[in-house]
Amino acid sequence: ALALEAGEIETAIVAGASMASAQSLVLFSQAQSCSATGSRPFDDEADGLVASEGYVVLIVKTLERAIRDRDDIKAVIRGLGMSSDGRALSLWAPRKEGQIAALERAYRDLDPGHVDYIEAHATSTQVGDATEIEALAEFFGPRLKGRRIPIGSVKSNLGHTLETAGLASLVKVALALRH
Repeated sequence: ALALEAGEIETAIVAGASMASAQSLVLFSQAQSCSATGSRPFDDEADGLVASEGYVVLIVKTLERAIRDRDDIKAVIRGLGMSSDGRALSLWAPRKEGQIAALERAYRDLDPGHVDYIEAHATSTQVGDATEIEALAEFFGPRLKGRRIPIGSVKSNLGHTLETAGLASLVKVALALRH
């Protein structure tokens, strides 16, 4: 994405694969972060994640190249923000500050007040989901001027595809825009 943005390339293949390995499942199980009842992002009864497999391949181009190639454009990505939560208690206790930093980077050249939908990470863990909602509220709240917008997560449909979770969310949003 950064090479596209910098004009170094016009097309990229972005792919990810996530296979539910025994090691991952044991790790999540020992951390007591696996759900016994199903994936329910942002639900008061959410009790953890459901690990699933995911395989995603996207062709990403600059808009100019896609238009020139007469591609059937599925979506346009206008902002990208990455962040680590920084030093935290654990993987299962994310930091709001890191999530806000990612939002600030993604919206550095965009007006967050024009957002009509948020596709959230939403792991279906009480601490993770609460932290994410707090970060979203703090970042978007003042910018939306009282307007309410829907928040969703592909994990309610597919579970947590681990390494490909972000790409799965991107595909969901592109399909939602299309249909």
